[in-house]
Amino acid sequence: IKDEKVIINVGFPFVRKGIIDFFEIARKLPDYKFIWFGSLQKIATSRNVLKAIKNKPANVIMPGYVMNEVIKGAFRSSTCLMFTSYEETEGIVVLEGLASECPIIIRNIGVYEDWLTDKKNIFKATTNEEFINTIYYIINNDTSNVTENGYEIVKQRSIENIGLELKEIYSNILTK
Repeated sequence: IKDEKVIINVGFPFVRKGIIDFFEIARKLPDYKFIWFGSLQKIATSRNVLKAIKNKPANVIMPGYVMNEVIKGAFRSSTCLMFTSYEETEGIVVLEGLASECPIIIRNIGVYEDWLTDKKNIFKATTNEEFINTIYYIINNDTSNVTENGYEIVKQRSIENIGLELKEIYSNILTK
């Protein structure tokens, strides 16, 4: 459906990935569709997450693990990626979203502090209410400048550029 608003997330269904918040936000926005891509064997899923999944809002779809091409399509066609994770080492999902030029809302956590700037190349939120307000903002405003700036971040962090940086570091070490 062309005008349908779809908010996605990608990751294992862990509390630290923000799945409980994802459900709470979806519950407050029943007119939008929320999709959580990713799964975990039931035995490895905590009791409170299993209970939350069992009681998830009707507007949440959980297709589980899907192939890379499906995720790429989801990034490109969704309204936004809402990455509710409380803890990351870098956030590969965030980089994938930026590469897809998808508007992204991330939790305002330390790992993003030095390289992602709120409303410049990404949107940041701390509370569920801030996530909701930012979803409304993305839906009702042109955010193309933010997504374009986000894509520039991905180009800076490309494997080619990282390789060149590493080459320079190794060359400096070898010449000392």
